[in-house]
Amino acid sequence: MGWIDAGALARIDRMIGYSEPYATSHLALDADTNLQAEVANVARAVTAAVSALRVGKQHRAGEGIEPPRAK
Repeated sequence: MGWIDAGALARIDRMIGYSEPYATSHLALDADTNLQAEVANVARAVTAAVSALRVGKQHRAGEGIEPPRAK
């Protein structure tokens, strides 16, 4: 069994409340709506990749998904 890449939008690398106590880190997560949108985008990217794979089509990574944070 191997991995199938769903594209760059299917990956997240973020630190939440890094310097805050663990007990209150959920407050930082709840306040970070951009991170929540990124997680939703990961789910969309993975769903699109799996759907394409199931019908035998090639997946086009990130097509139609807008990143919530501007570069």
